[in-house]
Amino acid sequence: MVATIKRTSLNQDLLCDIAVHGTNVFVPVDTVAVANELASCESRLRAVPGESYTDIAGALMFASLAMKASRPMPRVVVMFTDLAQDLPPGMQGAAPDLTGLCVGAVLDIPASDARKPGLVDRRVAEWANRITKDWRAKGFEHWHRLAFNAAELAKFIQQCEQS
Repeated sequence: MVATIKRTSLNQDLLCDIAVHGTNVFVPVDTVAVANELASCESRLRAVPGESYTDIAGALMFASLAMKASRPMPRVVVMFTDLAQDLPPGMQGAAPDLTGLCVGAVLDIPASDARKPGLVDRRVAEWANRITKDWRAKGFEHWHRLAFNAAELAKFIQQCEQS
């Protein structure tokens, strides 16, 4: 499932819902269909305009609520973010229950933060603590967007699911 963070993250429609089934002897994976779904989703995602505010906690709450009703499978949230939550005036922050979820953050560090590595480190540490300690996720990992790849994600999911 792919959704975007907007002003009111608990009130979202899904942008894409991509199912990738494991391989087995009886049902081969249709890699062409999966690739087409991913390309279509990426196109729709790139067409979404940016927002002036970001509600990371609300987006995580939306994701956790959406995944609780899903069929049995690994529960993984991957967010593409600078980890700078900026709520609109008058909006209350969410406190999601991430029990049973694995959360990954692909960092897109803005130029203004690139000159402040301590700020980025503090944000990562604060969100890791919130996500795993306060909101009880099974695990948290982060990658710079240039270092993020399918192999790293698969490794994280496998390690997190085993914990």
